[in-house]
Amino acid sequence: MSRKSFIVMPYLLVTMCMTAGCADWLTDVPTIEPLPSLTPSPIASPTPAVSDLQASATAAFSPTPIPTASPIPRYSPTPPIGATSTPSNNLLTVTALGPVSSISPRIIYFVATPTEVLPGEPVLLFWSSERGSAAAVYRVNEDGTPGRTWAVDTEGSLTVTPRTVGGTEIYTLSVTNGTVTVERSVSITVACLFTWFFLPAPAGSCPESQANVSPATAQLFERGRMFWLAVTDEIIVLFNVPEGQGSGNNPAWLIVPDPYLEGQPEDDPAIIPPEGFRQPRRGFGTLWRTTPAIRDRLGWAVNDEVPYTVTYQRGQSGGETITYFTDETGAVIGLLPQGQGWEIAGP
Repeated sequence: MSRKSFIVMPYLLVTMCMTAGCADWLTDVPTIEPLPSLTPSPIASPTPAVSDLQASATAAFSPTPIPTASPIPRYSPTPPIGATSTPSNNLLTVTALGPVSSISPRIIYFVATPTEVLPGEPVLLFWSSERGSAAAVYRVNEDGTPGRTWAVDTEGSLTVTPRTVGGTEIYTLSVTNGTVTVERSVSITVACLFTWFFLPAPAGSCPESQANVSPATAQLFERGRMFWLAVTDEIIVLFNVPEGQGSGNNPAWLIVPDPYLEGQPEDDPAIIPPEGFRQPRRGFGTLWRTTPAIRDRLGWAVNDEVPYTVTYQRGQSGGETITYFTDETGAVIGLLPQGQGWEIAGP
C-alpha cells in the first residue's frame, strides 16, 4: 500500500460514518490543557577560594609514598684480585631484587693449545669473559695454592712454558667485578722424551737422556759407601744418616770428580788401619785421605773394592737435577736434589 493510501483512508472512514449515522460510537476528543511554563530556580554556586583549589589539586595528584626496602646482600664483597670497590646503589638494588648471576662476571671460555707438550715447549692460553673489571692467570702449585700470577685483560691470550716434566700442570683464569670472582682452569700434560730405566718411575720427573751402562766400583765403609762410575768419572759418596736424610752442613750425599791420576801412589803405607778394616785405595783413598770431613763421617773401609756394571741416569724434577744408579747388588739408588737425601728407589 502506498503512502497516499494511508493518508486517504482515515478521511474516507470519517465521511462514511457521517453518512451512515455513526454518531453513536464517535466521542469527543478531550482538549489537552497546555502545561504551565517552569522557570528553574537558580542554584547557588559559590566561587571556591584559591587555597581550596590548591588543596584539592594537591590531594588529587600527590602519590602515596612507597616504603623503601633495605637490600639484603647475597655475598661477601671481597675479591681475590683487583682493588676492592663499593657497589653503587643501583648495583645493590639489582642484587637485592634479582639473581646474583645477572650481574656476576662470566667466563665464556678458557682454552689451552696444545694440551700436551714436551719439556720446554710453550703453550698458548686464550680466553673471553664478560661483566668483569679485572682478571689474572695463575699457575697452580702442587699443594693447590696459587703460584706465579700474571695480571691480564678480561679478554686476551698469554703464552706460558710449563715447568712440570712428566706430569700435569694446571693454570687458572680468575675474573672479578670487585665484588664477585669466578674462575676456570685448564690442564696441560708434559710428556717425557725418554723413560726411566726402572719402575715405578719417579712422578713429576723426566730423564735427560737414555740410561747409561758402564763399569763401576763400590766399597763399603763404617758409616757409608763410595761408588766410582766410569761413565762420568765421578765418585758418589753416601753417608749413613737417619732414613737417608741430610742437613745443611751435613749433606746426605756428595758427587766429587775422581781425584786420582794414573801413576800416583794407590795408598799411604804410613796409615795403618785397625784390625778388620781397610785403607781405601786409588780414587777412593785419595779423596778419603785429603778430605777430613769425608773421612770422619765415613770411617774406615770394611771391605775391598767391588767392581760391577752400573746403570746410571739423570733427570729433572721441579727444576732440580735428580740422579739414579744401581749399586753392586742391583738395587736402584736415588739422589734427591741438593744433597738433601737419598733413597732406595727400586729392587
